[in-house]
Amino acid sequence: MAHSENHNAAFVSSLMFFQTEFLEKICLAGKEDKTTRVNKLDWSLITRQPNCSLLELIQSLIRLRHHSAAIRSDNLNVFHADMERQVLAYERWSSENEDDRVVVIANFSKNEYKGYKVINWHMVGRWEQVFGTSYIQVATTHLILNLSAHEGIVFMYKSK
Repeated sequence: MAHSENHNAAFVSSLMFFQTEFLEKICLAGKEDKTTRVNKLDWSLITRQPNCSLLELIQSLIRLRHHSAAIRSDNLNVFHADMERQVLAYERWSSENEDDRVVVIANFSKNEYKGYKVINWHMVGRWEQVFGTSYIQVATTHLILNLSAHEGIVFMYKSK
């Protein structure tokens, strides 16, 4: 698996992990909480793949969170939810800076999609892929892209 594919799979896995943790807290209300048991970590695992790639991804996401007010804001617009294919796309933006916008497209399925059409794309302009150097120019109401299995793509708006 390529380095960027490891990051994408790890990104989606991280989203799923945090969602599961949240749901487990709700579902286990009043029962023994399995997530609060003490388990020792084997820190040597962080030096091997895919763990070191996951660490790099999490560090990158933390840097993004510190850099972008959009990530920290409550502003959220889910503009594409394909339940059948398990693909979700949403935008977050900062109320303080109209150019601080982020779009996340996540494929939660084990399937790869070639020429996948994200509908309701209304974000005209130049967008930079956060974990790469790809740029897209969009001037229509949809976006067509290839999505790998368990891939998460994060785009930041570039005003210049």
